[in-house]
Amino acid sequence: MSASSLADDRCRFRVGNQPALAIAKVTFAGVEEWSLEDGGPSAEISGDLIGGRLVPIDIAVRAALPVCSILLGFLFAGFWWTLNRELTFKVEDRHFKLGIGLLLVAMLMLAVFGVVLPLRAIAYANPAFLLDYRGVVLALVTVFGYMLTDMGHYGVFKLPKYRTATEKFLFAATLVAVIGLIAKWYFF
Repeated sequence: MSASSLADDRCRFRVGNQPALAIAKVTFAGVEEWSLEDGGPSAEISGDLIGGRLVPIDIAVRAALPVCSILLGFLFAGFWWTLNRELTFKVEDRHFKLGIGLLLVAMLMLAVFGVVLPLRAIAYANPAFLLDYRGVVLALVTVFGYMLTDMGHYGVFKLPKYRTATEKFLFAATLVAVIGLIAKWYFF
């Protein structure tokens, strides 16, 4: 079943309690997009055929979710590469490096803001995705628990035995940059 069999080229589109909007259908490369007839921002409205009906999903959410998911996969691979390298040392020489902490924080932020929140937006736009959303959240929590458990198993949760001056500087610079950006976005 295609979206074109469900709707004409022009229709009224209601999102929540907002008044119905007049929109026009545009098909490009087999993907049906919906844009405001008055030439308004087409990035604001999109339609996906889900469960036999059109569901509004923000185009930005649809674009960000795969990018963030792929990036999270790269960071996950980077974590295992780092852990594998740490396992080449004797047990007594293993320790928690500052860079591993930054990597874990980056993965957590990307998981929350790049995967969980966009999936949440999709799930609230269509309750049929609520179970999928909850499953992904549980999977991410489990994956992070698995990673931390393996680090504990291999004895990586030890205070750093040494830190180079460059490592300390770059760690501090990264924290200052992150905190500065958070403050800028929150207060200004």
